[in-house]
Amino acid sequence: MRLLTPLGLIGLLGLVVWLVIYLLKPNYQNKYISSTYIWKLSLKYKKKNIPISKLRHILLLICQVLMICAAVFILANPVIVRPSENTGPDKIIVLDASASMRSEFEGVTRYSRAIEEIRNFAGDAIEQGGTITLISADTESKLLLSGCTDKGELDVVLDGLGCSYGIADVDGAMDIAFDALQDNQSAEICFFTDTTYGNSGKVNVYNMSKVDSGEWNAAILDVRTAYSDGFYTFEVDVACYGKDRYVVLKGEVGKANGVEASMTLPQTEIDCRDDGTFTVIYTYSTIKHDDNTQLVILNENQKVFSYDYVRFYVEEPDSVATDNEFYVYGGTMPKVRIQYYSTKPNIFFRNIIIAIRDEWAKQHLLDIELKVIPEGGEPELSGYDVYIFEHKVPDRLPSDGVVFLLDPDKASNAGFAIKRRITLSNTSDADGEPLSVKDASHPIMKYIEPSAIKVTEYVQVDESSLFGYDVLLNYQGNPVFFVKNTVDTKIAVMAFSINKSNMGISMFFPIMMNNALAYFFPQTFSKYAYAVNDEVTLNARGSSLEVTSAGGERQTYSEFPASITASAPGTYTVVQSLLGDKTLIENFYVRIDSSESNISGVKAVLDNPEYTPVVSEWYDDLLLYLAAAMFALSVAEWLLHIKEGS
Repeated sequence: MRLLTPLGLIGLLGLVVWLVIYLLKPNYQNKYISSTYIWKLSLKYKKKNIPISKLRHILLLICQVLMICAAVFILANPVIVRPSENTGPDKIIVLDASASMRSEFEGVTRYSRAIEEIRNFAGDAIEQGGTITLISADTESKLLLSGCTDKGELDVVLDGLGCSYGIADVDGAMDIAFDALQDNQSAEICFFTDTTYGNSGKVNVYNMSKVDSGEWNAAILDVRTAYSDGFYTFEVDVACYGKDRYVVLKGEVGKANGVEASMTLPQTEIDCRDDGTFTVIYTYSTIKHDDNTQLVILNENQKVFSYDYVRFYVEEPDSVATDNEFYVYGGTMPKVRIQYYSTKPNIFFRNIIIAIRDEWAKQHLLDIELKVIPEGGEPELSGYDVYIFEHKVPDRLPSDGVVFLLDPDKASNAGFAIKRRITLSNTSDADGEPLSVKDASHPIMKYIEPSAIKVTEYVQVDESSLFGYDVLLNYQGNPVFFVKNTVDTKIAVMAFSINKSNMGISMFFPIMMNNALAYFFPQTFSKYAYAVNDEVTLNARGSSLEVTSAGGERQTYSEFPASITASAPGTYTVVQSLLGDKTLIENFYVRIDSSESNISGVKAVLDNPEYTPVVSEWYDDLLLYLAAAMFALSVAEWLLHIKEGS
């Protein structure tokens, strides 16, 4: 109870005044006189009074006190306060649009089931005079409708929705829902999802799962490859959700070891337990493994040292088809052909290229093929990816590959001008003058200490002619190492000789050459398997890239690095145009997130955001009841007075 006019309680002072009057009123005593004796005698024959007559004075006192109190409370205006209850027809509906909602049972997906239930559920609420707020818990949460009262508008929005392949932003959707609840405290939050929650807080969860009815899913969660001793091993993670099942895992290798026909790997039966993950390893020897790992031993004819793709799959019909297969690409290293031409072939330099070749092959990055033109021979000017010219430069440079010029005698068509050759005085081949860095941030200069590189002779070039070149190293302001990497021209120039420097004994020269090859031949992408909605960074060796998504959409990129979002599962194809009208085709695979394969997911708590409720109150006015009580007390007092006088 609450008093709307608390000052009215001052009227209780009237009780004090009344009590003073009551105490000060005259106290009359009975006196017997002769003239009334006969009337006194007659009382013996009167009917005895009822017992209440003895309490008449007390009852009169109580009635009068209560009448004063009632009058005072009428002045104070008392009410009974009741908070509002969420019993209205307004609905705030959150729809889970994650990949697991694509799970299908008896020909109907969870998402379709949710759409129809929302359509009926929300339609009934609108008919009852309620409003509908619709929120999609997609990769990014979206407010689709707010305060909708039109079933036709609701149907149009529902018909235009689609289920994603990503993870639902449930937290973001709940933030939007609780913001809407802030403005409409009588609304009910309803979450249509396929996850079971132990505690959903203020949210009513409508579970679309049919796991209890037989819905289940077998999933290939991940495939890992390892390249060792010239051969591949494969690790496959398989899981089962909804029930215990025996699952048959199959595999095939496309263009294994350069052979056109695909190789079939031995199939294996896995005893998959509900919510358990099992690992199958395809290997060539027995290795230590745990209870949840199964080995498939390959024979000599099944050794794989290169492949176009590896595909692992299960054929059991289950509820989710998108995770029943997994592709691995990148099993064949891109080939790079290098030609080295020098009037005085340097064994040290050749060995550096060989060392880089072996290291990159070990890391399975590039397959480098080196051809050394013998002394007195003539270089080829086409058909290679990298041309290295030391000392003597041909009259016209190749246009179909990267050109390295070491200690050039002329610039030819490289796009710069040579002034003269300068020999530093008072120096020997062992101790030259140190270089200085011009652009330390350039990728080729990574891990390089310029001052440790010393020269005794260099080719002076006209710096003003270096249009489009990045100068990396200087000697007293003169460019001695510069590169150009444009759409049509890829050139690196080291304007000094290995023999006229300490490069032959420096650790930085092999690092520099490795950096240069990585710069001109970057990996197109960092890995060959991504999850849906991952950002894929693309680099290019050539002038452009064309990406074809799993759905067949094509997009061309000409500025790098480029970034794309893998929005759907499947194989993505990247085609890039290289110098000399060459083409490089590569693939990467996109899978749904492994968490979305778990169609029987259970979570302890559904996160409810912090919010400040707007408290609505209802007042029950008590004035009528007090007035009725006061009237009743007045009547009672009147009756008691009548009785007293009778």
